[in-house]
Amino acid sequence: MSILKQLYYYLLQYPGIEIITDIDGDEGIFALFPYGDIEIKEYCEGKRQYTRRFLFLFKKGVLINSYGEESYSWVEDFFDWIEEQDYNYNYPNFGFDIIVNKLSISNLKIPDDEEKLLTGTYSAQLEIVYTKEE
Repeated sequence: MSILKQLYYYLLQYPGIEIITDIDGDEGIFALFPYGDIEIKEYCEGKRQYTRRFLFLFKKGVLINSYGEESYSWVEDFFDWIEEQDYNYNYPNFGFDIIVNKLSISNLKIPDDEEKLLTGTYSAQLEIVYTKEE
């Protein structure tokens, strides 16, 4: 199974999350896409370290009221959950020859509310670093 698919199943552990392949739709829609180049470091003992990034998109409320505050609270909780998983070394299982070294989330982009939209598309970057024996 691909790294993307394994990461997809891993994120489904978070309560109330459902990931799809496109972001069109109402609030509560989530999508995950490969993002950027894969960085590879080679080590003399035959191991390679990979750094991969994924774009995580989700629709939530954007107005500064209880609706928007609830959405931002969800964002903070999700970021905290990712950090907790990393702290506890609770990583996705990519197979017997892959060891995950780090999982992080960053670069949150919050949609502005200039047009007074009820929902908007947030984005964040998931980064996973893993080592693979060749």
